[in-house]
Amino acid sequence: MTAVARASRRPGLLAQLVAVVRPEFRAEIYVPDPDDPVFAADECVVADCDRTAESIQRGLCNAHAIRWRKHGNPPMPDFLADPGPPVRGRRSLAVCEIGGCGYGRAARNGLCAKHHDRWERAGQPDLSSWQAPDLAPDDTAAAACRLPFCDLWVANPTKLFCHAHDDRWQRHGRPDPDRFIADCTLVGTASIDLRALTPQLRLEIQYALQCRHDAQSRTAAPRLVMPAVRHVKAAGVASLLDWSEQQWRRSAGSRVGESALFLIDARDAVEALRDGTGWEIEYPRDVWRRTHRPPRRPARRVRDRPQAAAACRAGDAPRRDPGPRRHR
Repeated sequence: MTAVARASRRPGLLAQLVAVVRPEFRAEIYVPDPDDPVFAADECVVADCDRTAESIQRGLCNAHAIRWRKHGNPPMPDFLADPGPPVRGRRSLAVCEIGGCGYGRAARNGLCAKHHDRWERAGQPDLSSWQAPDLAPDDTAAAACRLPFCDLWVANPTKLFCHAHDDRWQRHGRPDPDRFIADCTLVGTASIDLRALTPQLRLEIQYALQCRHDAQSRTAAPRLVMPAVRHVKAAGVASLLDWSEQQWRRSAGSRVGESALFLIDARDAVEALRDGTGWEIEYPRDVWRRTHRPPRRPARRVRDRPQAAAACRAGDAPRRDPGPRRHR
């Protein structure tokens, strides 16, 4: 069967991707195992910071790198000795000053909005002697903010988030709550977000991640993969194969780094899945792709060195013709 006939009988690319991409790589947000040698990401060197390092040279997450620059780029040991409070999104939000109240602070005197309203109605007495009412909801567990790392109460049953996080949700345009929760949870973590891609492109990148994981030959830190994902989204293509390797390289311009190389490898893997590999696939091409050719067979050795040496001593090895002797 010819290569053309063989290719014509292959299933469509989308069907192939659905068949080969394993469940662990099917997530819209891929969070690799912290010990994964391929997708390993260094953590920020600041003590008690769980964000991933954006700068390999300094080992700081993006938030601490910004803070380090605002401090005037001090020597790293000095900065690490006093890096300041936890960065935004990692610190616990302040709770109301009234004991047993789980609402977040909203006033300068440390009260939540509910207790501050009651305090003003009472004539603004001294807080140390004020008999504050119990304003806890009937079910405090159901009243908890939906963000998994926040234990403050929501203002009323119609709210999903505590006062501070509801304000953030409103400022972000009231996105889908589940997406907002995922975004807040994954800030600064080693994750690869593929939600912005179309279903086929998502499967193609997932397949590329799977291939890179299985090969165990090159790393692909999430901070390098995400620029490639954004590049694909901005290109507006339906598949990585819509552009040639040269087009992807030209679109990267002078920024052909690890992210662009991951994208080129991804295209190569998807093309190999669609077309197959082997000489029957490569031979009709004008340019043979090195990575798609079958490996060369090692040369068969007739005799190893000890056997060859013994044969020479015995005189039964073929002698090399030295050619005509040159006379001085």
